[in-house]
Amino acid sequence: MITGASGPPPRFIAHKVRNFLKNSKVRQEFTHVATPEENSYIEAFHSILVREVIERNEFVSYFEAKDTIQRFIKHYNERRLHRSIGFTTPQQKWEEAMPNALTMLEQMSN
Repeated sequence: MITGASGPPPRFIAHKVRNFLKNSKVRQEFTHVATPEENSYIEAFHSILVREVIERNEFVSYFEAKDTIQRFIKHYNERRLHRSIGFTTPQQKWEEAMPNALTMLEQMSN
């Protein structure tokens, strides 16, 4: 959970998320340190983030950079169509696969 500078501090819910994934029969996969080739998905995301946000902007403050990146991530997940998942958004794909998951994650963070 990422909030603005004036919002409440994020809550540590890693154990709840781990249990949720386990109960949902989702297998977590961890990569080795300094082996980016093991996680091509995040590497592709970082490449897109750098190309579409970092290289196109000159930030005057940390907070401006944080706000811009947060807005991009929201756009990336909720509005940007992804060819690899049938020209849908990650949010649409998630809701399709896990219709009750968002509610369960919201409950975990409370």
